[in-house]
Amino acid sequence: MATAVEQIGLFPLGVVLFPGTYLPLHIYEPRYRQLIGECLSSRLPFGINLLDEGDLHLIGCTAEVEGIVRRYDDGRLDIVVVGRRRYVLQSFDDQSKPYFVGTIEYIEDRPDGAARLESYRHCVTLYNALVERVFPNPDRLKLPTDAIPEIKGSTPSFFMAQKAGLKLVEKQVVLSLQSENERLEFIAQHLAELLPRLDRAEELYRIARTDGYLTPDRQL
Repeated sequence: MATAVEQIGLFPLGVVLFPGTYLPLHIYEPRYRQLIGECLSSRLPFGINLLDEGDLHLIGCTAEVEGIVRRYDDGRLDIVVVGRRRYVLQSFDDQSKPYFVGTIEYIEDRPDGAARLESYRHCVTLYNALVERVFPNPDRLKLPTDAIPEIKGSTPSFFMAQKAGLKLVEKQVVLSLQSENERLEFIAQHLAELLPRLDRAEELYRIARTDGYLTPDRQL
């Protein structure tokens, strides 16, 4: 489902931001320092689209600055952002501002896209097994198996996608799907293939190396 159209500043990056995800960013280029400064002063979001090997993916997620971790004397910033709403990039302007300005249309899940309990239980059982094996504080990451939780600003699939060992292109698929049930099934299939490979040290290293998200707060 698509909703209203508006314009926002864009920050193309080699990451996928999900709704409800917390992500640290180091802002050093002058054009993006200007973008973040304008967003802070006007309390506006900006957009993050995956830029992968020169390919700009059209479905992105708005980001709001959650906090400033450090200001450097030369103007650089360390910030934490949180993902809010998904959108489709309709067009962009690279002339009016030093950074890209995108015309976006927000998207939401389809009305028939709610999760089924059996799909959730199957996915979360595999997910909990993964975080038990890989991460040092699994209790902060695990989700309940008896009922589908409500997660403020997010969904169980987006919450699990942060720490599920997905590759960039797989994260982009999850962001693009407009059904919670389809996202859960996609993640479950990925986890079913991944878990048997965890005894390989290089697989554990790959998951840790590509995990740039902060430990999420479920805010149930």
